[in-house]
Amino acid sequence: TLRLSIVIVLLFPVCGSMLSAGWVQSPGHPRGYDPYSNLTWKKCASTGHKITLTLIHLDLEESYECEDDALKLFADEVLLFTLCGRKSMKELQASVNPFLHSSSGGCLSVLFLADYSNTERHTGFRGFYTIQDVDECKDPQNECTQLCNNYIGGYRCFCRPGYILDSDKHTCQVSCSEDHTGSQEGVLMSPDWPEPYPENSVCFYTLAVEEGLQFELTFVGVFDVEKENGQCIDSLTIKPLYGGVQTFCGRDVPPSLLTRSQRVEIIFRTDYKGANQGFSLSYKTRGMKCTGPVTPKSSLNPQHAEYPTGYKVTVKCDKGHVLKSLTRFGDTSKMQEAENVHVSLKKALFLFSSLAVDCGIPELPELMELSEKDPSTTYLNQISLKCENEYYQLDKNGNLTCNADGNWVSESGQILTKDLPKCEPVCGINTDASFGGRVFGGKPALIKQIPWQLFHKKSPRGGASLINDYWALTAAHVVDGYETTTMNCKYLLYGHVQIYPLGECYSEGLPVTDNMICAGGDEVDSCQGDSGGPLFSPVLGYGSPDKPYRLTGIVSWGPIGCGNKSLKGYYTKVQNYLDWIKETMEKN
Repeated sequence: TLRLSIVIVLLFPVCGSMLSAGWVQSPGHPRGYDPYSNLTWKKCASTGHKITLTLIHLDLEESYECEDDALKLFADEVLLFTLCGRKSMKELQASVNPFLHSSSGGCLSVLFLADYSNTERHTGFRGFYTIQDVDECKDPQNECTQLCNNYIGGYRCFCRPGYILDSDKHTCQVSCSEDHTGSQEGVLMSPDWPEPYPENSVCFYTLAVEEGLQFELTFVGVFDVEKENGQCIDSLTIKPLYGGVQTFCGRDVPPSLLTRSQRVEIIFRTDYKGANQGFSLSYKTRGMKCTGPVTPKSSLNPQHAEYPTGYKVTVKCDKGHVLKSLTRFGDTSKMQEAENVHVSLKKALFLFSSLAVDCGIPELPELMELSEKDPSTTYLNQISLKCENEYYQLDKNGNLTCNADGNWVSESGQILTKDLPKCEPVCGINTDASFGGRVFGGKPALIKQIPWQLFHKKSPRGGASLINDYWALTAAHVVDGYETTTMNCKYLLYGHVQIYPLGECYSEGLPVTDNMICAGGDEVDSCQGDSGGPLFSPVLGYGSPDKPYRLTGIVSWGPIGCGNKSLKGYYTKVQNYLDWIKETMEKN
């Protein structure tokens, strides 16, 4: 018998929003598809449109996981279904067709594959596709905060009366900015007061009057601005031209505010949620009054709790401080630093600032420096001076204090520039490194043990004593080149010698005068090549730090036979030449 199947598809108009439609089916449908049949189909929609597919017939070979014949359906390159076997129209409508649609501007794809044989003939598949406008307004993710208008290929957000569309084209903000310039009395309220205020709003209220007046703000009735966990979610901010900015939220009514400013900005911000009532405040003007003192470290003359505009006062800085600047409604005029300034308070609030007198870092001579790096140099701060190294010391106390006149003064009250300490050479300092004896039969000296000792390397070899930065004492014949020696030593040697009375030093053929000192010891003595070197006391390693070494003699001459107990070395007596030494240094 011949069985006839009839499928009727009713197509309804889509109010002009359908741009394209058609059929997609397997090869040979409805007679049946041949072995190795295949079909690849893809259709895409333009922006603001989507494509949908409705399967009305499915008859393919049944197999495990559709590994023989299969129909694969994709939306936006994502595999949705792999189908085989038979499904009725009711089954397709329930489990497959609701998912066969693309995103806005997306694509649908169909891939049909058949293998080499079938035990019976199968008719294949057939479906109807449409491309139509997407109704974005039905999408809860369209981000329109109020109203949405759909059109073919897109959508548009718009707002209720009293609101304006933000630059993001999705958010509606209340049109709530108000300019009250010139108004001396009135009321400001949050939008829709006393009803809950709208979301996503930024309201600017401006108050401004002439100089000499200030605004007094008083909150009226309920204050209810969203606050959560101690943080302002919505906020009311009050910004006077001068003075601190204050921000309020929560349910506690803020106190009345005297702004001390002729201009005030009030900003009310809300987020995207909440149902709070808002605020209401009244404003009025009062005459400006100035209060004192105007700045720390200063006083006003005469002294009153308040001063009316136009009142003349004298600003006097405390000792050690000077006036730095004068601010009048945002205009800053630099003033020459002074301790007293006469000011007329004319319709303005004046703000003064003062600073401590700064003595600065003093200019110091060579060899002198500060004990502390980058010290504070303002009024009453102290600094300390010192010499650069251990071979110099200050001739007086180096502690200084910055006074009110900007000068560094000593503990005795002397100004630094008029009584500057000096770094003088340290003469024969007795240190821990000083111990031992001297020369023939002596011991090697340590580094820094005898820092005043000089050595003349070139022939004739000899020594000398450094007495300041530029002068040294030595024997005249060392300079003239009279003495020669065959004795050489790589290191400075020292030793103890005993000074004897001149009567014990007279020997036949050896004249001794009162300008000489004789000294020596058993196998310890100065010798050829030591001429010009120092004889100093006390003995090296003895004495104390508060008793420096003093140059007693200069190695001069002696008999042949260094270190002979019966023969002594002879030294120039320095004491007899002190006047000549000082005169020579001063004149040269």
